[in-house]
Amino acid sequence: GGCDSDRHECGNRSSTAPASAALTPLSNQEQAQQLFFAALAAQNAGRLAKAEQLYREALALAPGRPSLLNNLASVLRDLSRHEEALNMSAALVLAAPGDAQSWITRASIYTALGDSLSAASDLLQATRLDPENAALQLLLGTTLLEGGQPGQAIRCLRQVFSAQPGDPQAACQLANALLRAFQPDEAIHCCDKALALDPRHADAWLNRANALLQLGRYDEALHGYSNVQQLAPGSPRAWWNESLLRLLLGDLERGWKLYEYGWATGQRGMQRPRFTAPAWDGRPLEGDLLVWAEQGIGDQILFGTMLEELRPLARQVIVAAAPRLLPLLQRSLPGLRFVSGEAVDPQLPVAAQAAMGDLGGFLRGSADRFPQRAGYLRADAARAAALRARLLPADQRLLVGLSWRSRNDHFGALKSLDPGQLAPLLALPGITAVDLQYGDTAAERAMLQQKHGITLQHCDDIDNFNDLDGLAALIEACDVVVSVSNTTVHLAGALGKPTLVLLPFALGRIWYWHQHGERSLWYPSCRLLRQPQPGDWASPVAQALAEINKLLN
Repeated sequence: GGCDSDRHECGNRSSTAPASAALTPLSNQEQAQQLFFAALAAQNAGRLAKAEQLYREALALAPGRPSLLNNLASVLRDLSRHEEALNMSAALVLAAPGDAQSWITRASIYTALGDSLSAASDLLQATRLDPENAALQLLLGTTLLEGGQPGQAIRCLRQVFSAQPGDPQAACQLANALLRAFQPDEAIHCCDKALALDPRHADAWLNRANALLQLGRYDEALHGYSNVQQLAPGSPRAWWNESLLRLLLGDLERGWKLYEYGWATGQRGMQRPRFTAPAWDGRPLEGDLLVWAEQGIGDQILFGTMLEELRPLARQVIVAAAPRLLPLLQRSLPGLRFVSGEAVDPQLPVAAQAAMGDLGGFLRGSADRFPQRAGYLRADAARAAALRARLLPADQRLLVGLSWRSRNDHFGALKSLDPGQLAPLLALPGITAVDLQYGDTAAERAMLQQKHGITLQHCDDIDNFNDLDGLAALIEACDVVVSVSNTTVHLAGALGKPTLVLLPFALGRIWYWHQHGERSLWYPSCRLLRQPQPGDWASPVAQALAEINKLLN
């Protein structure tokens, strides 16, 4: 917000000034001071355009005055004119480098630009200038956390909580950082400290429930989310987390009812598009139905398992999906019309519209509503046959597709493993392994060769990230796929390919793999091999090894 003082020039004025003073022209500094307070009033009233005008007029009279630069930078930030705001805050830092507020203001603009690393750097400088400011230290820790530096955030927030052991918010934020670093036991300890200070601290209850979720203590987590919903009924995060947990546990009906909260948390897109057509209510239509994708590629493949069932329910079903998926979808589901999700017209003249993620509530309310079919996607058969002939030597018996990494921003590390951990499987006689992993895998393939003497075949002519139709053909060429939870495993399951899915313990195990059952409800060809405890990849890999041996024998 705006600073309402000027340390260098703002002083008390006498209310009993002589009458002759009214005839004396105001100096530039005095005019600037009057404009400053008028601009501040406009800023506080939310009239930002007027505030900008007045601050600029004041700056013309008093160039370089820090309070004017600070408040104008804040106004430009709030107007979402971030580049201008950044330039103004740079001038502020030059004008008052020894004032912590200068660095705080610029940090707020970097935060608005999504540059948490630069924001943290400026806040660090501010804390050096104002080391006793606990609120500033807390802001620094929070910004480090948002910048993907949980280790540094934990160190900073430990200092804050040590200095203010009676502040429940400091304990709660430290718990949040510990959760990001996957240290749930200590996070629970911090939450308990916060709740001892304030039993109604909703964020502490939320962090505690999330920590219990990481530990696989699901019933306790549900109880925690219930507490949050009672204390802060307007907060959507607990409802969304409960939705995913209930879906994981197989409580599909209640899980889908809460799935709507994903919009409020940004997990289903930043905001719901405003279509002119009404939302579909699940009943048959006389006109056309538009179904549009709102999440990532893997989610679109997953929810695509329901598209064929929509055909009898509308005159025509139009599906807006990611462009990378269109060739594969058009071949596989010729009775539907597919368009690019990047250019869908919100005013399309259809009878109703629905997000893909809403289909589950209409069509998958219980486990017995999942069809037991091999798969719904169809790869390019000729391309798959050519790839198999090229990759599988005559003296080898099985072509095994391999994928080991997830790029999920939040818990991809929990879902990923070192490909060297799969070496015992890949060393089986009669096995030829092919790389299905998207991204640059050259270093990992070289490591497998150097450390284990294993050659992992790689198709340079297929971009496993962008060419999803090519990747589908490569998967189709395989006898079996071994993969962690990522887009590759969604493709393999949707193609009906026998697939061994290596799943992490608790957090990182996405809701659609469910907590129980050896087979996937969504992809019956997928066998689910779960870690029995956090970090234990040896167990599911041993199970995969046994399954591959069965195929060989």
